[in-house]
Amino acid sequence: MPSHIFTRLGLWQESIGSNLAGHHAAKSYAEKTYGSGGYDQETVHTLDYLAYAYLQTAQDRAAKQVVDSLPSVAARFDPDAIGGAAPGSAGVFALAAIPARYALERRAWAEATS
Repeated sequence: MPSHIFTRLGLWQESIGSNLAGHHAAKSYAEKTYGSGGYDQETVHTLDYLAYAYLQTAQDRAAKQVVDSLPSVAARFDPDAIGGAAPGSAGVFALAAIPARYALERRAWAEATS
């Protein structure tokens, strides 16, 4: 995933662009493979990196939109689906990491404890 390189180098706008493109490609693949509205670990993983890049560029509203989409994403996520290089646990990790990062990166300590 090119976004991993961009993230490691702090190229945040490139990371955002790469993750948006990756998310659309992964979602398209998941929908063709698992049916309409399906999410696999690759799709959820792109959201994790996208939210992180948004937070690094102080685009908190955009990151919050990702956080707010998680209940819908989780409802359509199948951790047992085999769709990419990553195991289903990568998607489970991302679903937990995104809201945690959202709170921690904003230093919202009380929010982080809930």
